Amino acid sequence: ENDTHHDIARETLELYVPLADRLGMKVLRKRLEDACFRILKPLLYKELEQKVEPIQAEDRICLALLQASVRQILDEHKIEATVRGRTKSLYSIYRKMRRLDYTLDQIMDRVGLRVIVSSVDECYAVARLLHQRFRPVPGTFDDYIAHPKANGYRSLHACFYPVPRLSYRPVEFQIRTVEMHHQAQYGPAAHWRYK
Repeated sequence: ENDTHHDIARETLELYVPLADRLGMKVLRKRLEDACFRILKPLLYKELEQKVEPIQAEDRICLALLQASVRQILDEHKIEATVRGRTKSLYSIYRKMRRLDYTLDQIMDRVGLRVIVSSVDECYAVARLLHQRFRPVPGTFDDYIAHPKANGYRSLHACFYPVPRLSYRPVEFQIRTVEMHHQAQYGPAAHWRYK
């Protein structure tokens, strides 16, 4: 029975996860990856889970302070937006550590914030405001709006050092429109549903 679970998990990672990614179904992809990671490498999964757990409280405090700060910046400039925090999945952390030979402390985008606005112009306006207010991490600005990924993913990405007294860890910001967000979370079919 255990072999069957391993076979299904391997098949899922090799076939269904890339398919979900290609279709832009990020939520499904993350769930599948973490489930497969737990089945295929239970000891590594547990070890990483135990390392991440104590720092999650700090991450949650950092996200709450950051969300309030970004909300204030947006309100000052009369930009309506949804601001959401997110943490990187265990499998995503594991894969990045393995691929780049990083320690957990070297993962820059463990914590992230999404700013969802109504227009492309507002995406760039928010990016400018964040660059003025926070200290950017050099070389981390990616414009996937002007240059979308192969799966159609569109968003602006940048890392900043935003909460110096609490955390010196960089935080990744993703800035996108509502439509881009729906497509990033649920795939190309979300475009039709959104419209």
